[in-house]
Amino acid sequence: MSFAWQFSDGGLVNLGTDYSLDVQSSLLNFEVDELGRQRPFTEIVSEMFGKSKLVDFGTDLNYGQSINFSPRILIPAILKLDRIFGFTARYSARYDWQNNLQAGNLGRNAGASGNLSMTYDVNLKVLGSEIWSDQPPQVAPEPVQDTGKVGRTFNLGQTLDRASRILFKIPIFDFEKLNLQFTQQTRSQNGGVIGRPGFANLFGRVPFFQGSLSENGPSLMYQLGLASDPHGEVIVKGTNKFPFLTGFTLPGVRAPNGNLVDVYSQSNNLTMRTNRPLWEGASIELNWNVNWNYNVNKSLQSDSLGFTTENSKVVSGDVSRSYLSFPSLLFFKFLNTSIEQVQKQYEAARGNPGDTRSNDAKISDAFEKGLEALPFAQKFLGNLVPRPNWTIRWDGLEKLPLFSLFTTRISFDHSYTSGYKMRWRIDPTGNQITESQNVTYGFAPLIGLNLTFKQILKGNFGANFRYGTSTSYDLTPAAQNIVQSDLTDMTVTATFTRQGFEIPFFGLALSNDIDMSFSYSYSKNARRVYDLNAEVFRKDGTPLEGSSRTILEPRIRYILSSRVTASIYYKYTKLKPDEGGSRIPGSTTNEGGLDVRVSIQP
Repeated sequence: MSFAWQFSDGGLVNLGTDYSLDVQSSLLNFEVDELGRQRPFTEIVSEMFGKSKLVDFGTDLNYGQSINFSPRILIPAILKLDRIFGFTARYSARYDWQNNLQAGNLGRNAGASGNLSMTYDVNLKVLGSEIWSDQPPQVAPEPVQDTGKVGRTFNLGQTLDRASRILFKIPIFDFEKLNLQFTQQTRSQNGGVIGRPGFANLFGRVPFFQGSLSENGPSLMYQLGLASDPHGEVIVKGTNKFPFLTGFTLPGVRAPNGNLVDVYSQSNNLTMRTNRPLWEGASIELNWNVNWNYNVNKSLQSDSLGFTTENSKVVSGDVSRSYLSFPSLLFFKFLNTSIEQVQKQYEAARGNPGDTRSNDAKISDAFEKGLEALPFAQKFLGNLVPRPNWTIRWDGLEKLPLFSLFTTRISFDHSYTSGYKMRWRIDPTGNQITESQNVTYGFAPLIGLNLTFKQILKGNFGANFRYGTSTSYDLTPAAQNIVQSDLTDMTVTATFTRQGFEIPFFGLALSNDIDMSFSYSYSKNARRVYDLNAEVFRKDGTPLEGSSRTILEPRIRYILSSRVTASIYYKYTKLKPDEGGSRIPGSTTNEGGLDVRVSIQP
């Protein structure tokens, strides 16, 4: 069964929903009477219709439903708000109920999930053009006293306009569009539920005015993915802190005398991106993201009345965000993002008698702050606020005098990504324990070039060059050491194609095509470990393992009058372990091949 319903249309807020339902049931309980005798068909039909239910399909076995809400919010065309702001939202809920007849009252299980997505757009450039006109205001200069000195007249309006453009319009409102996206996914899985599948709680009660009944099955809030307990009560209260609302679920009754397991998880992700032109042909895209997850596993014991007692509870989760960290090289050195900086902060915390935190907490804090560029921003932005990553693209370099002589198109790419992730859990005493931390940064690529050259020998010649690096740091606070992994890769490719050229052959002019390609790639990976508790700290760490791989491959393909195709290639591969050792032994491989195909047609 499925249907769609548009609650409202043509207004500022238009809400619609669609619903689908799948039910599986068994009529075996209608087949025989109380004495075990076979019932005739007419009696079975009379049991199905006109009794306590409108239609009784027997014993429910499986029940699944999906509900989607798709509101359409129209921004009013007042002060051009519809051109500046945009908003979309969607919420979907999935609910499943199963009944294992062999397990009796403890055989009913239920699961529910909710998925929320919201997108908010702000057209910064349009907003900026409404605040600052294209032409600065022309204000008549105020008369000034003649002092006999030659100088410019002071215009306060133009000065303020120019200053506001420099401070606000150029750095902020020259970006195109700011896009914010938020997604949330929740999932609950519970055993030992009571009552029926829950259809009557969804359609037989007035939402938010009549509470759900346990005999009908899981509650409305649970079916919508808004509660973690199938028969619990959701409590929403106001607070004096953002977001000024808090909520929790009071546990409800379950099937009696059972060992039950409840699983709940929630995942949240917030991303923000924008872009702007830098100069002709060049643009930059900035992006931020933060993600936090929460998982709860509970073991419950229900008594003879269905009231539950919590035997054990495991709470864990992780937090990740975009980050800023750089190699301690060249002009990046002044940012102090290195393992040495982590060691200094850790030693300072250990030597501070007023710092009563555990060593694990001290090293965890030093790891996050010591590898981050401009860590003082945490005082203003907080630990969870993401830092910007970027991508730069530049098309049209062929217009520069240096390249215009021999190229028809050149583009440049550069991308920087960095992230921080922390996994945590709650110990039996209620304290949060950091289990692991990870910091990554990379340029993928640091330099990327795509070149198309002018015709050479009446053929097309193109080349591609990419060079990138990435580094990751992994910390397990309990082990109090950091493992660094580095990866460097470089690729060079070149292609030459010429089609339709003729070569006289025994008085015949045959059409020929030729394709030539060349590729070279080099990658190097290495790992090393830093012991933060060593008596003498080694700035370069202790090498663990590493290797480098080189691949060289030229290839030629020749086509003669669409009848004869010949291709030849050679591939050279060399794997070299580092001096620190590698689990993969060194090797050199040479491959070659010749392929000739002849097509004979009558």
